[in-house]
Amino acid sequence: MSRPGLFLAFTFRKGREALLGAGLALAGCETGQPGTPALTPAVLAAGANRGASSGDLARGREVFATDCTACHRMQPIGKFPTDVWRGIVADMSQRAHLTEPDRAKLLAYITAARQAMH
Repeated sequence: MSRPGLFLAFTFRKGREALLGAGLALAGCETGQPGTPALTPAVLAAGANRGASSGDLARGREVFATDCTACHRMQPIGKFPTDVWRGIVADMSQRAHLTEPDRAKLLAYITAARQAMH
């Protein structure tokens, strides 16, 4: 192989490796996923019955849609029972650097959204 051919083969290989590396790095922290349950009247009512304001639920939804999905694929709210979500949020709150108010609003949103499903 001539020098230009060798250079092109090397460049292609390095480019392919760089693309693969970038893809793997991006897979480690996925972007937010569509499908966060909306603040429907049923979700708002379920939250209000538990003392959560619409602002609390909106912030909880925002945390779920942005902070949680900063490194995880969004899980459907109906996938886990509320007590399992409590454990997940408790475990991940410190790693995600959630404040106590944001943690409470996140749990209020998850609980209201789950309740509105049933």
